[in-house]
Amino acid sequence: MATQNIPRGKILTESDLKLEQQQLISLPPGTISQASAAVGQVVLRAISAGTPITQSALKVRETVRRGQTVTLSLDSGPIAIAVSGTALQGGAVGARISVRNNNSKRVVEGVIQDSGVVIVDGGYSGE
Repeated sequence: MATQNIPRGKILTESDLKLEQQQLISLPPGTISQASAAVGQVVLRAISAGTPITQSALKVRETVRRGQTVTLSLDSGPIAIAVSGTALQGGAVGARISVRNNNSKRVVEGVIQDSGVVIVDGGYSGE
């Protein structure tokens, strides 16, 4: 449940949430049952105090935004390459996105890591 009115666009924190026991049948589909599943997510539409929070009212916070400069990283055994790139898509940790290498202008795909680094699949030459 929301502890207070939560505006659209807010990133949820523990203080925005409280757990209450209720009968499952009285809750809307997709109601969040653990605070940890909602903390850090972005509110898509305003939520009134006391309202159950559903997954459809939230979206995962993007770690990387479209147009953001990121580090492309390839670690292939004894060789590690890191170059600057521009994200062509936004996404959260674990998402696969396209990135343009700022040196070669080549577009590659990789997976976003916690730090915002994009790990490129093997076979990428870096330049």
